[in-house]
Amino acid sequence: MLLRRTNISWCVVACFAAVALLQADSVYGKPFKCHSKNVTVYASDNRDAVDSCRGAANAMKFLASQGLSMPAEITIRLVTEMPDTVMKSALGAYVRETREVHVLTYSALQLRGRPLKAPLNRSLYRAVVSHEVAHAIAAVNFKKEPSYLGQEYIAYVTFFSTMESTQRERILRQFPPEENWQVQAPVIYAFNSLEYGTHAYRHFLKAENGKGFLNKVLHGEVLSEFE
Repeated sequence: MLLRRTNISWCVVACFAAVALLQADSVYGKPFKCHSKNVTVYASDNRDAVDSCRGAANAMKFLASQGLSMPAEITIRLVTEMPDTVMKSALGAYVRETREVHVLTYSALQLRGRPLKAPLNRSLYRAVVSHEVAHAIAAVNFKKEPSYLGQEYIAYVTFFSTMESTQRERILRQFPPEENWQVQAPVIYAFNSLEYGTHAYRHFLKAENGKGFLNKVLHGEVLSEFE
């Protein structure tokens, strides 16, 4: 789940994690079948639907390159606001109960200002979709019940990996590297999930981590002690 920066308690984070069970009751647009046959987008705006298809394809391509298998179906619903059971500051959420992705429409996201610390453009919007689709993909690859930090590690690595480099560097510059970020990970995520994401991405890029570390996350060998 992508969140705006806010001071929230550990309890709230646990209750409103990206994969929290919820039942959406929003009215969705018409279905669009993506080129990736297993992806369907429900949207009222054609441009948003096209970008969502691309965002999903980007996430699938990246995570497939890391050895993850794809779900049989991925459903993306574009909404003007998150369902009542999801934190209102969220830009998107993976609904574990229904195995569906919910993402704000582009116009709705524009009204949020700069929650991602960079000017909104279509590349950034596609990356938001990629982040949430990554949750859907990771869900069918975890070998044991994952921690929320493990889930967000994979989603944020996908988010930054699928983003245009200029936008990525703009965001990364605002959060200096922190070598001991894993020790403080729960607190960092609670206060600013985007900052947690920058540390996760930089960590992933190190030669000793990468695909091997993702595999450890999926097997619950790392980032699970804070579950």
